[in-house]
Amino acid sequence: MSLYDEWLDLYDMYGEQGCEHDIAVEKVYQHWIDNKEYKKVYAFFSEDRDGCYRDREDKFITILLEKGEKVLYHKYWNFLLNKAIQRFWLYVKHHVEKNREISTEKFLSYDMKTLQENHDKYPRYQDPYLEFIYDWHETMKLIDTYIERMQKINATEEIERAKFLKESVYSLKKPKAKKTTDKRKMSEELFWELIDESRDESEFDSDLIEILKDKLEAMSATEIKKFQKILLEKMNELNHWDIWALAYIVRKGCGDDAFDYFKAWIVSKGKEAFENVREMKLEKLKKLFKESEPQLEEFMYVAQNAYENKKYEEMPIPRVKDKPIEGKEWSEDNICKYYSKLCGIFNYSDLKQEL
Repeated sequence: MSLYDEWLDLYDMYGEQGCEHDIAVEKVYQHWIDNKEYKKVYAFFSEDRDGCYRDREDKFITILLEKGEKVLYHKYWNFLLNKAIQRFWLYVKHHVEKNREISTEKFLSYDMKTLQENHDKYPRYQDPYLEFIYDWHETMKLIDTYIERMQKINATEEIERAKFLKESVYSLKKPKAKKTTDKRKMSEELFWELIDESRDESEFDSDLIEILKDKLEAMSATEIKKFQKILLEKMNELNHWDIWALAYIVRKGCGDDAFDYFKAWIVSKGKEAFENVREMKLEKLKKLFKESEPQLEEFMYVAQNAYENKKYEEMPIPRVKDKPIEGKEWSEDNICKYYSKLCGIFNYSDLKQEL
């Protein structure tokens, strides 16, 4: 079932309970939050929508931040900003090609009431030129909102980037991509080399993310995208029930999203660690899992962030064929039976049986 189909089923359920439209919509989002399915909230607001800002969504994204989901909160706002900027420069190109007059002074001469009235007309694009000027005002407003939201999480780099983008939108001058200083072509060998170098230069996972991001920004946008493609392929290689069992036992529980973050962490540890886990070399696993929380969601987005900083636009998602999870499925009730050796290595016991 797709995410949108799930949304419709929940919406219909609340509708049948007598909830009006707006209440039913909010109950769907609250349902996901109450069930700690935070990634679904983000995905529905971004990946399955048009990328436009809505007050209703802001309320629930703020709840994600209150729940400690800082990465999803950050990713959502980056998604909105990148979509808005990308859409705006497409509008600029369209109107320049049509030889329409575009200037900051002219745009400022229109009051928002007039622009809003045109925007609310049906059909929507009654006057595309006025719609474009309206979008200029809305883009400027969204950037200000983005800066306010980033201040909540002290995201200094993102705030500076947003201020730069605001100046470019205000002046109607699209920024050029940052200069490429690393001319190497991305390969699987270079992929692991970049990770190892970043690990060697970092003390904590947070350092790793920043160091690797800087290294990727020095490369071309095409090579950054290739890095993301290899990352997704490597995470796919770990898509096995045995590895999920390992994650569950080590972490004392592991849902769908947490398994993705676990796989990202494994890849971030380098080629040797990746191969040891993929091949389930039990004698080498205990040394690997010294961290209390082996997961690194931020690693999934480091290339995307580098691309956005490089090009000032959203990175196209690389095409990687989904790989169904392999192996024999287990459950919480029988995991100790199927993986007794793993449970022994990591001192895991079935709490239900103990009770």
